[in-house]
Amino acid sequence: MIENIQDRRITRLAYEGEAGSWEIWRALPHPSLVPHVIDYSGYRETGGKPVWRRELPSSFIPLIINFDAPFTLRDGRAAETRYESFAAGIYSAPVIVGSAGSAHCLQVNFSPLGALQFLGVAQSEIAGRTLALADLLGPGAGRFIAELHDTPDWPRRFALLDRFIAARFAAARAPNDTVRQVWHGLKRSKGAASIAGLAEDAGVSRRHLAKLFRTEIGTTPKTMARILRFEHARHMAGTVPRQGWADIAYEAGYADQAHLTREFRELSGLSPSELLRKDRAETGVLEGVA
Repeated sequence: MIENIQDRRITRLAYEGEAGSWEIWRALPHPSLVPHVIDYSGYRETGGKPVWRRELPSSFIPLIINFDAPFTLRDGRAAETRYESFAAGIYSAPVIVGSAGSAHCLQVNFSPLGALQFLGVAQSEIAGRTLALADLLGPGAGRFIAELHDTPDWPRRFALLDRFIAARFAAARAPNDTVRQVWHGLKRSKGAASIAGLAEDAGVSRRHLAKLFRTEIGTTPKTMARILRFEHARHMAGTVPRQGWADIAYEAGYADQAHLTREFRELSGLSPSELLRKDRAETGVLEGVA
């Protein structure tokens, strides 16, 4: 059984501006859950105005446990969809998420292999999709959300998350060894490693690896490598003093600056400079405030 972390470090950030007022509390999970659980965030937003954010493709799986008004998602499908608590699989295109002017939620970021164990479904079933938590976890989801809501503070909520996630991991099957090996190779290299080389090291063909990877991760190694490079380049672009785009392209493993620009447009819907201009770091990539 996981014991509570008595000295868990929790950081608090606050913001007040065009996106309203918000507070965010961040913490790491219990060490036994690393690296399959990346981090926890508690979030409260009070702005009074609807806010739209551009959520970009990422190498992690976000799980949102919502205590307030539902979120609205636009992911290129015909109709907007409203969600209370949900999880989003690996997307290769941006999703626009709206809040009604207030938000109170908890976010858990899983590695793809962590999401595989926690959700208990092949990641190919949720890739490019957002699904209600009740549909993924069954009737127990509602009870767990209510228990988290009624827990009086963030340290005890994070401790409750530790225990709940650990219990589901203990009951889950372990990820495929080949997929795990290749995933860690891609992650360590920030998407720059040769997929052919990783497949050879794992003793499988690229075709077989792509099939295994799609089932357990939700996408092919090639697509995940693109997302990891994009994350790395975006991180470098946000550093101060910032490097030029040509230098970022070289360090992130793109063929040249034109290649980086094409990838930014395909994955985010924006040029590199547009994305950098819209990005508000902790408050996300703002699309608009009503």
